[in-house]
Amino acid sequence: MNRRRFLIKPVNQLALTLLLVSNVCFYNEDYVIIYLILSMTGIALAFAGNIRSLSLKFRPSGCVFWLVTVYSLILFYGFAFLQAGEFNWDALLFRLGEELASFIIIRELLKFKVKNLTKPFLLTGVFSVGMLIYEEGTSILAGGMRVGDTLSGNSNTVAFNLGLISLLAVWTFCTEHHFGYLLYFVLMMPFIFITGSKKGLIVIAFGFIMLMYYYRKNTFLWFAVLIGAAASIYVIFEVDYFYNIIGFRIEDMYYTLTGQATRLNYSYSTTERTYMINEGFDFFLDKPIFGGGFNYFYSRTTTEWEYSHCNYIELLCTFGIVGTGFYYSKHIGNLIKIVTTKTVHLQRIRDLKTIGLFMILTTLSLDVTAVTFSAQMVWYLPIIFSSCCIDEIKRIKIELKKEGKYEQAENVKKADKRRPKTNNNRRLQQLRSHRNHRHPSRRSLS
Repeated sequence: MNRRRFLIKPVNQLALTLLLVSNVCFYNEDYVIIYLILSMTGIALAFAGNIRSLSLKFRPSGCVFWLVTVYSLILFYGFAFLQAGEFNWDALLFRLGEELASFIIIRELLKFKVKNLTKPFLLTGVFSVGMLIYEEGTSILAGGMRVGDTLSGNSNTVAFNLGLISLLAVWTFCTEHHFGYLLYFVLMMPFIFITGSKKGLIVIAFGFIMLMYYYRKNTFLWFAVLIGAAASIYVIFEVDYFYNIIGFRIEDMYYTLTGQATRLNYSYSTTERTYMINEGFDFFLDKPIFGGGFNYFYSRTTTEWEYSHCNYIELLCTFGIVGTGFYYSKHIGNLIKIVTTKTVHLQRIRDLKTIGLFMILTTLSLDVTAVTFSAQMVWYLPIIFSSCCIDEIKRIKIELKKEGKYEQAENVKKADKRRPKTNNNRRLQQLRSHRNHRHPSRRSLS
């Protein structure tokens, strides 16, 4: 068993790295062959390397059932109720294979240390930045323009990919306490800024919040995190290089939303997205129960866009309340499980609950500004990750109960709650006072 676990870890790390690199760097027309080769190799390694794990414990997994049902719903609507455009069913099935493989890999790697799971993500981030510099180095040096379109998707997708990797770097720092991971997070932020994407800033904000949560009892580090966040804001708005790419876009969005926009600062992006959301909601009201079919928004919109740029609206237009409710039932279910799960006296469970919670909050926040249910594999990683964390917490509790240590851990936690909180200095003073007041004959022995 130990030998098998020793071998399965590098195999899973390699498989996950291949899947991530293919989706983050090569998901475009220019590199489609490389994308397919890397992804198919990663899928094959994931299923072949974990063949013994594909038991009865795997098949009824809630995440697997949810993924298969969601894609079955998409395929049914795509074949039976296609309203406009093309339906690429083969690409969707391939993505389902990628997501199932990712679920298997992440679930297995969570049994090891955190750094063993996040290493493929961090390597992918380094490779992505290197490729971004290679492809768009001239534009990066020139400044004043958004970059990232040469990688997978567009600048917004690249920002999300790098942001998700950075969030995992923060989590690794909080669990492993190695400042190299925090430095990784800091060095990744400028590359997220130059994509000009506000989505990336949302993920970075969650990274700072996670740091503040972990070190909420450490006053020095808590203020250090606040200073770091303030420094990031200063760089965005006061450094011309970054202001001309991302800073002015944030100001434009603010002025547009508050009705203070002029011709000099008017965010057409914000206005168009607001218009599409309102328009899509009207389409949803026409067919609220089961929706209007696949690409229903595209068939009726008066804009030039094929989708509404909002996952909630796109789901409501396509599948109605029924389909949208099922899609987000997994998100809400995972959120409730994570919040209500007892941590007992184990830091391991607390770490899993923390990253699971932040993953769900990240995807729920970004779904306001992006259509993710039919997008590439990476957009599904937060919900897959949180589901694997819940499964791992269950596994840990079962192991503890078998060994008779679960009740012991709960008793330790209850004892800690009853114990009065005294600082170390006060305890030392009490011990010294006790020693000084002992009988002289006993005091000499010390």
